[in-house]
Amino acid sequence: TAQTISGLSSTNGFVSGTAENAGFRFTASTIEANKTVLNIEPNNGYVQRYPIANTSVGTSPTVVATFSATAFRSAKYLVQVVGPSAGQFETSEVLVIHDGTTATRTQYNRIYTTASPLGAVTVSLAAGTVSLYYAGANSGNKKKVMGDLLAI
Repeated sequence: TAQTISGLSSTNGFVSGTAENAGFRFTASTIEANKTVLNIEPNNGYVQRYPIANTSVGTSPTVVATFSATAFRSAKYLVQVVGPSAGQFETSEVLVIHDGTTATRTQYNRIYTTASPLGAVTVSLAAGTVSLYYAGANSGNKKKVMGDLLAI
C-alpha cells in the first residue's frame, strides 16, 4: 500500500517528517532542550530513538531518561559522561526491562579513561514511568544519553 507523506519541512522549521498511522516520524531541533526523535512502528514493534540533551549531574541520583511502562517494555541506552577535569571520560551501554512492577538494568561495555568509573546508573519504576538515574562519584559531570525503546 502506498503512503503519501505530507508535512515534510525545514527552511527552518528545523527539520521534521511525519507520516504516522504506525509509520515514520523524524523530528529535529536546534534547541538543545528538544529531542531529536526518530519513530518507526512496523508490525506493532515500536522503536523510538532519541538523544537526550547534555546536562550536568552531581553526586545524587539524577533522572537522565524516562519511558512509559504502559507503552514500552524495554530500552537500550548509550550513556556518555564527561568528568569535570580534562581527560575524564566514560561510556557504557545500559539495558533496562520491567515487568510492570519492578525495573531491572544491566550496565555493560563500560569503559573509562580514569582510575575508576565517573559514576553509577540505577533504575526505578514508579507511577507508570521507568526512570534511568545517574549519580556521579564527584560533582561536575556532564552526561549525554541516547535511547532505543521497544513497545510492549
